[in-house]
Amino acid sequence: PAEYYDNGSDQCDLCDSNCATCSGSSTNCDTCPVNDKMILVTSSSYLANICISGCPNGYYDNGSDQCDLCDGNCATCSGSSTYCDTCPASDKLISVTSG
Repeated sequence: PAEYYDNGSDQCDLCDSNCATCSGSSTNCDTCPVNDKMILVTSSSYLANICISGCPNGYYDNGSDQCDLCDGNCATCSGSSTYCDTCPASDKLISVTSG
């Protein structure tokens, strides 16, 4: 069934409840439950896709139910990595219009 993954020992284990489907480990989500967003979590010893209810500050919904990292010039962003909603505390937000 989709909510199980091959644990590498010819056995199937149940995916974490935060994942609709997973692979490699119970917490490495391939797909998320309806209305959840996927975010890539990395550290020196850990790399996994996890599912959360909404993108945290510093990330934006890329339109494919995934959270992508905002550009370093943005504290928060929406629509794209460079469309800043807020800036880091030491910076000011300016509006740029074409025309």
